[in-house]
Amino acid sequence: MMDAKMWGLGVQTEAANSSPSILPDDSVELELHLLGEVLGDLERRDGEAVLRAQCLVCKTVTSCKAAIWRSPDAAARLYRVPGLAYQQMQSDHIGIVVGGAQIVGRAWLNAPGCFCRERVLVSFD
Repeated sequence: MMDAKMWGLGVQTEAANSSPSILPDDSVELELHLLGEVLGDLERRDGEAVLRAQCLVCKTVTSCKAAIWRSPDAAARLYRVPGLAYQQMQSDHIGIVVGGAQIVGRAWLNAPGCFCRERVLVSFD
């Protein structure tokens, strides 16, 4: 389920490289870059969380700031939204955290921890 908290990053300056598709079951499918599996507990600071994710291919760990509105489950993953940019954020520095089939947070990414850039289709309820 989409949540109002996932919006509000300011003025969008660039659209994502691929448009979302609405599937017959009314879920949404989007092509994303898989950055990795979310590791352990989140470190909370000043209303934000510091999130760590490990690439499933090269095992590099990426750290980033995130706004989490639902606790990620043990299989939560961090994805980059290719091309998406906002006035205060560069292109390719916006991510989402997905637990199960739901978006549970958004992330502000730094320089990539690895360059695997595994492209995947992800479906959300």
